[in-house]
Amino acid sequence: MLAPVWTILQDPSTGIAPLVYPLPASTDAVPPAVKVIVTPFKWLLGFVRTLLVVLLILAHWLLVELLMTTLRIVPPLHSILTRILSALICRTVLFLLGLAWISTETVSLRRTGRSPPSVPFTPRAGDLIVANSSSYVDVLYLAFRYALYPPRAYSYSHCDTILTPMNLNVRYNPYFLLPCSSLGSKASSSSPSLITSYRVVSLTTALLSSGKLPERSERGMTLEEAVSNTNRPLVWFPEATTSNNRALLKLGELVPPKTTGGATKAFRLFLLSFNTKPKSHTSSRYPLPTRLVPSATYPIPDSTPLPHLFSLTSTPFTTTLHIRRLHPSESPSLSSTPRKEEMEVLAEMLASTGRWKRVKAIDWEMKDGFLKLKSSSVGGIGKAKKR
Repeated sequence: MLAPVWTILQDPSTGIAPLVYPLPASTDAVPPAVKVIVTPFKWLLGFVRTLLVVLLILAHWLLVELLMTTLRIVPPLHSILTRILSALICRTVLFLLGLAWISTETVSLRRTGRSPPSVPFTPRAGDLIVANSSSYVDVLYLAFRYALYPPRAYSYSHCDTILTPMNLNVRYNPYFLLPCSSLGSKASSSSPSLITSYRVVSLTTALLSSGKLPERSERGMTLEEAVSNTNRPLVWFPEATTSNNRALLKLGELVPPKTTGGATKAFRLFLLSFNTKPKSHTSSRYPLPTRLVPSATYPIPDSTPLPHLFSLTSTPFTTTLHIRRLHPSESPSLSSTPRKEEMEVLAEMLASTGRWKRVKAIDWEMKDGFLKLKSSSVGGIGKAKKR
């Protein structure tokens, strides 16, 4: 039985299990007669829409990430075409996944009698878009939503197979930061594995990495190097893995900064949170999925996201994606070599923006241990059945 395995993912202080895939209520059932009638249409709808999603993602990879690189010598043209293609493809994919409606809300956490100053939520080169992570849906939304005007010039440089063109006052969609962890494992609470570096990747790689754990590798760049070498804003998921939108995980612990005595650069942050729920449950904060409308969150990754993708494409019912953005004037500051105190403030602000509870006992490495335990448990059950 896997029940004891799942219990280790429950936070002792809040009782929340943020890494468990949300399931429908036990009382939610589809009559057998209806199931017999609906199932063929469900499979047909899922097959067609899943095929379209896969083809669109392949088209984005081929057109935007490969063929369009030949236009880098003409940055304005390259910028316009890539942004248009990304916007059309990503929004169409979200629609096929059932996300027909996306609502956005800019929130203020300061309790004052006056409205905050009018500051546009427009990330630029050198800025970090910080968000919670629950699914590849978040990646698709951010890939087309935020463009920029780079404020400074860049030269051609190499950054994890990504070339950064010279600045000619053009706009680009953001890239994504994928964390790399130390090669050790958490033997005790006093010796955790740390986030040592980051890789800068584009949409396709970010989608394929959704739900996965940080790569155990010594390659990559520091946060400061990643921002400095990229001519666009970078999306950073500080939890370092996905959850089920029930709480904010403990943020990935970074390598302590070296004491240099010199001044450090401060990053400009743009905080936002994602929350997905069925269209008919707009009044509930944490609605349970139903047999007809599954959860769009992807906390536990499979070897391929296709089964989860099919669960979303095979239903004709829609899901609402709601985004809460923290007013830019209230965003916390973050140095280029973040300290533990700064990460704590960031976690508190991010949790307040999304109105999440924080589960300080559960992080990406506990998910790593759970996946290994789950794999060994399933393997043991499989061997027992063969005997």
